[in-house]
Amino acid sequence: MFNIFIGNNTGVTLFEGFSNIMIGGSAAASLLEGNNNIIIGENAGASLFLENNNMMIGVNAGTSLTSGTHNVLIGGSAGASLTNVSNDSIVSINSFDFF
Repeated sequence: MFNIFIGNNTGVTLFEGFSNIMIGGSAAASLLEGNNNIIIGENAGASLFLENNNMMIGVNAGTSLTSGTHNVLIGGSAGASLTNVSNDSIVSINSFDFF
């Protein structure tokens, strides 16, 4: 099983995981274990720790999300202030930034 990392500090903490695509500076920078994640954009998913099956596309998309699975966050800062959610879909710019 393979992972793809492109960008400074991208996926630097990943210890165990497969089928992840992480592109952008500090994308998924805190992810320790995870599978089947697609994280594209500077700081996207930067706080994820032990998570699977997430898609985050956009600068700062899901940047504060520490735990959660099966999330789709698309757009600049989409879900940026969410911290612990699963099974959410957000497609917009700056969506749910204040919840």
